[in-house]
Amino acid sequence: MKMKAKQPRSARSRLILTMELAVILPAATLVLLSARHLQTIQRDRAVEAAIQRDFSQVLAISEKQINHKAYELMDDVRNEFPVPGEACSETLDRVLGAHPYVAHLMLYDPEHGFVMRSRPDRLKNDPDFRDEAEHMSKMMEGWWKLEYDDFSKKLSKMDEKGTPYYFDGEWMPRGDKHFYTSTAIFLRTDKETGKAAIAGITFDGDYLRDQFFPQTLDQVMSRNVAEEQTDKNAVIMVRSKSDSTPIAYCTGWDGGNAEVERNMESVFPGLVLGMKLRGTTLAAMGQHFMHTSVLTLGGLSFLLAGGIYLTYRNVSKEMALARLKSDFVSNVSHELRTPLSLIRLYRS
Repeated sequence: MKMKAKQPRSARSRLILTMELAVILPAATLVLLSARHLQTIQRDRAVEAAIQRDFSQVLAISEKQINHKAYELMDDVRNEFPVPGEACSETLDRVLGAHPYVAHLMLYDPEHGFVMRSRPDRLKNDPDFRDEAEHMSKMMEGWWKLEYDDFSKKLSKMDEKGTPYYFDGEWMPRGDKHFYTSTAIFLRTDKETGKAAIAGITFDGDYLRDQFFPQTLDQVMSRNVAEEQTDKNAVIMVRSKSDSTPIAYCTGWDGGNAEVERNMESVFPGLVLGMKLRGTTLAAMGQHFMHTSVLTLGGLSFLLAGGIYLTYRNVSKEMALARLKSDFVSNVSHELRTPLSLIRLYRS
């Protein structure tokens, strides 16, 4: 009787143990790994947000450095700019010759009118540059004549606050292309007579695209990396607000779109600074995390399915064995019942 009681208990124990190992253990594993993976995703999102904050900070620093260099170039020209009444072809051409990064110089006051000079060599040999000069002359002369009083007062107040320049960014047509240029506008005052005029210095578009931006962006990124402001694989570019194609970029730019951008509102209005990591994107990082999640859940699901199959297999075996035992006992009982009946008959 003890042996008979032990056997069912042993079978039930094996069945319970099998279910624990095949179902409960994978389920517990699924819960634990899912929680751990969720922590990983949260950590990765925190890293992504930190990268974005770092890029935003670096872009702000980079814009200040770019503006500082542009101010230095403008200050050199401003110091040599003729005062009202002395601006003529000779004096303005002298300034243009000393500063090849300047395309146009202009000056206006009601007494002497509007005076503008562009690079003589470019005017002679480049029809597109002549068209640009004519467009610039008409635009600035009409604007300054119309708003001279209010605009000169505004420039005077800016100068008193330590911001001597008002920058106007424009896309100038040159044939079938457009080149970005920026004009620094300031108040030129004759200290002896007190007379003031509105003056303008226009960056050459080719110089900005081919020299200023590429060189300055390289210098900015080298300094930021040296000062550990950003990752050494970070790259930077500048583009138009209306076009994602970069105007210029630093060494190492590998194409694609910037991950974090910043509008340039001071020296180069209308342009956007952008930054990304070379060789990857935040979107690619997110896809990697998603693929990892899918593979993890797929593996756990496979493990759980295997556990269920193992449970089914073992339960089926236990049921088959139980049926076999029951059939064996029934057959033995049947076979023994007939001889016993005969023996009883003989005895009687």
